[in-house]
Amino acid sequence: MRTFHKISVVILALLLTGNLKLNAQQFMRFPDISENSVVFTSGEDIWTAPLEGGDARRLTIHDGQERYPKFSPDGKMIAYNKVGTENRTWKRYTGGLAQEIYIYNFENNVEENISDFKGTDRMPMWIGNTVYFVSDRDRYLNIYAYNTDSKEITQVTSHNDYDVLRSSARKDKIVYEKGGKIWLLDINTKKSSEINIKINTDAPETRPYIKNLVDNIQGFDISPSGIRALVVARGEVFSVPKSSGITQNLSDNCGARDKDAVWSNNGQKIVFADQTLRCYILDVNSKQVTEVDQAKYENVDESLYHKAIYDYSWSPDSKYLAYSKMNKDNVYQIYIYSLENKKVYPVSDGLFYDFNPVFTKDGEHLLFVSDRRFNPTFCDIEWEMVYKDVAGIYALTLKKDGESILPFKNDIEKGQNKSAKQASAFRIDFEGLERRIEALPLPAGNYRDLAVNESNIFYLNSEDGDYNRMDYRELGPRTLYSYSFESREEKTVI
Repeated sequence: MRTFHKISVVILALLLTGNLKLNAQQFMRFPDISENSVVFTSGEDIWTAPLEGGDARRLTIHDGQERYPKFSPDGKMIAYNKVGTENRTWKRYTGGLAQEIYIYNFENNVEENISDFKGTDRMPMWIGNTVYFVSDRDRYLNIYAYNTDSKEITQVTSHNDYDVLRSSARKDKIVYEKGGKIWLLDINTKKSSEINIKINTDAPETRPYIKNLVDNIQGFDISPSGIRALVVARGEVFSVPKSSGITQNLSDNCGARDKDAVWSNNGQKIVFADQTLRCYILDVNSKQVTEVDQAKYENVDESLYHKAIYDYSWSPDSKYLAYSKMNKDNVYQIYIYSLENKKVYPVSDGLFYDFNPVFTKDGEHLLFVSDRRFNPTFCDIEWEMVYKDVAGIYALTLKKDGESILPFKNDIEKGQNKSAKQASAFRIDFEGLERRIEALPLPAGNYRDLAVNESNIFYLNSEDGDYNRMDYRELGPRTLYSYSFESREEKTVI
């Protein structure tokens, strides 16, 4: 009773405020059509209206809840039920809501009960001078026919396993449901047969299932505080806790592939690239997209996921963007884009493969990988040379008066250090920047994926595998190392 009371209060409030208008024509259902008028039910009445639209006329039948009105072929009569119980689970019901088939004559406004059975008679269908309907006169719901001339009722189908449900007629055919199958009745031959309908099941790879994604991780990123990580696996993006909590599926869309997830420090700007070899910056607040640069050259065997410009890195103040692209000499070069003056500056010498730039946290240096270590290995049979382990890690000092990333060490007494040099505001002096380059004291290797914090640089390295800037073959397992700017020592992390 409380539920009905709440509903009544809501309806009353809507009526008082004018937000709800009760109109019988708001819900018009179960339509049927003749040559010049349309018939439908609304509320507990049957209505007719002209095809061109206009005012509806209510028929003088209002002692029940009329359902499924169907026109006779000449449009002079309709057949219908007064109650609707076809969606109930009742079997062999003979109570007060047992359905009957009625015919209403428009010419003399006379209603006639044509079925007059204590059980169920429902779903009238008019074909020629015959009204077909469904009845459980022989315990199972079957199709019967009422001849409007002779007033006789004959049984058409004789199913004794499942009921006939939800029938519909067109011309000389009736289609209906029985036992979860679709059947077709031919009025002329009085024969019914199952329609052989094949519904293909979903392919195995499209069906839902539970899978351990530990071997399908395709990317990751760390939250600003380090307490959570973004993990991309099998086209989904997950947020994973460091020590406690739950794993969340952030994208949750099995119908699409989501990738390249990153965790923004402040959510202000996003850099991205596309297959037209262009690089863009999206301002999240203004929704403005700015084109940074477009590569004019690329390798023919470049990976789909390594676009011509893809290894971009933000400066600490988010005013500069560093990246690499191929120049006209087919050599990869480091560039920096200034967001303030919208200008691109080449900052490496353009003689070697330079890529993977990252700014140090203090903004004093730009680190990058460069394939410029040449120590050829000679073939044992033929006089040929191959170059392996050609990469090194290098640093650009961004200010003219800036210190080396590994300054000269000179032990002095603290009392002698009277004026410690203060760090100046972040800036980049582009003039002569390509000449302020130095190599970190690391052996030649196959360095990839640089990352820095305040005291260390992290990188992947491996002695085995075919390495070049494109990495067109899948790289095998690699080791994660760290190099300390203070102790100037390399350590194995994982």
